[in-house]
Parts: sequence; C-alpha cells; structure tokens
Amino acid sequence: MKANPPAVTTMLFDNGEPVDLEAEILVATSKFVAGGGDGCSSWLKGEILREAAKIPEVVADFMMKKRLLQYPEHEGRITIIE
Repeated sequence: MKANPPAVTTMLFDNGEPVDLEAEILVATSKFVAGGGDGCSSWLKGEILREAAKIPEVVADFMMKKRLLQYPEHEGRITIIE
C-alpha cells in the first residue's frame, strides 16, 4: 500500500457541474461495504441512519407480489403463505 495514496480533488456530475466535496450525502450500500469491506475504509466515517431488509428478501417479496414465478402446487416443496 502506498504511503500517500492519491486523493480525490474534483468530482463532476454527468452534466459537468462540480460535486460539493464538503456536502453531506445520503447513500445506499451493503452492510459489507458500510463495514469497511472490500477495502472501502472511508465508509467507516459515516453514520448508518437506517438498515433495511437484505437484498434477497426484497427480491423475494417483489417476485411474490408480482407473481413472477409459476410454481405447481402439487409438488409440495414450497408453501406460499399469503
């Protein structure tokens, strides 16, 4: 690891406007990354405001609500609870 890693000095939005590097922002990320995983230690400086359901739970809920899966009930391996 470098003793003096490069620092971000300027960031631009897609429209070319500069991003205020001093602004507080709200982001969504995984618990792994928020905990400094994958070398993202700068996330440790932030504050977790709210924790939500895990991604697989959100996907499963969405699929159930939209009825995206067809499952023959006679197989008996899965029980759908309304």
